[in-house]
Amino acid sequence: MRESTRSAELAGLTLLAPRRIVCVRLVLHFVVLLDDPETVAVLGLSEEDLSAPWPAPKDELTACQLLGERLFLAGVEGIRYPSAIDRTRVNYAVFRDNLRLGGSVLDLVTQDA
Repeated sequence: MRESTRSAELAGLTLLAPRRIVCVRLVLHFVVLLDDPETVAVLGLSEEDLSAPWPAPKDELTACQLLGERLFLAGVEGIRYPSAIDRTRVNYAVFRDNLRLGGSVLDLVTQDA
């Protein structure tokens, strides 16, 4: 919830719509690690790119959104990226349409926030 609240604040929103928090078990084989400084450097991203406000201004995509689109089209299963709130934690974006044989996303716990 803290992540959602911070994202809303960065976007200038004062009221959050109801959220659903889902804990999942991931089995992924092809993941890009944006919490790895070497990977970020190879991709030409900066710390500012990783923490850019979202949503971007009208009709613009952030560097990370453009990268996500390219990675999806390249068949990547997911992206692990640092939390914007707590850099010691990570989040995942999973492209379910790209799951390979043996890959899975299993919802373990769901609760309304």
